[in-house]
Amino acid sequence: MSNKILKINFSGASSTGKSTLCRYCADMYGEPHAPERMRDVMTKRGIGIAQITNDVFIEAADLQNYDIEILEKKAQKYLFIDSGPLIFYLGNKYSFGREFPELKERALEFYKTQDVVFVCDPHIAFDTSMMRGDEGTKDILHEQIIEFMNHHKIKYNLVAGSVAERAEQVKEYLKKRERQNTKIFEDLYNYRKTKNR
Repeated sequence: MSNKILKINFSGASSTGKSTLCRYCADMYGEPHAPERMRDVMTKRGIGIAQITNDVFIEAADLQNYDIEILEKKAQKYLFIDSGPLIFYLGNKYSFGREFPELKERALEFYKTQDVVFVCDPHIAFDTSMMRGDEGTKDILHEQIIEFMNHHKIKYNLVAGSVAERAEQVKEYLKKRERQNTKIFEDLYNYRKTKNR
């Protein structure tokens, strides 16, 4: 089997448990996780949501990409990745009417590098701090994320329920994927064996 590290991304609207689920799965598998870096950049610059500009988003995305490069070398099998540029792009477009085309392109490029994408269902207990809005905002952003992914043909898997239930859904998906990969390699091996007789 291939030794390729699977990059597993958790996407979704703000306050849908992405970060919690990402850490939970990383702990469950004993693997690293790459956190979303927006808060770090905002803290470093001493700014609030309204002061965010395109270069802030790009800095946060660049920092996370750097983390991913480093952590990929430390991972044994999986690298769990929290969020990414898409929620920055859609969140600002929805909340402030600000559109950052470069960020949209970053989001599309980002998903090309992810092997598995899980989208978190919006119905989970959440924190209303920062840019997190209310339940209605979560539902709207969730719909926009799904629409974006469908429009750009990005494959994803929905996860719902408690954090433990979502982690179990992740686990079952990864098991199923591994079984499918094993069968592909076995079929290829048997085909070559038969052909060389």
